Amino acid sequence: MADSEEQRDLISRFVGVSGMSEERAKFFLESASWNLEVGHCLVVVFVCSWLTRWHYSSSHALHG
Repeated sequence: MADSEEQRDLISRFVGVSGMSEERAKFFLESASWNLEVGHCLVVVFVCSWLTRWHYSSSHALHG
């Protein structure tokens, strides 16, 4: 586990790349055991999952 200084640095780097809030960046980094690359992958999976659900619900509503 990263110490608090490393955590602050990782959060800062994550925010710089993703544009997310520090709170959200911390959530993804904690979920990834403070592994920056895994954290970024989790964001991609989260966004893809959300877009898939949104697309399905939008197309399902249109075609009822």
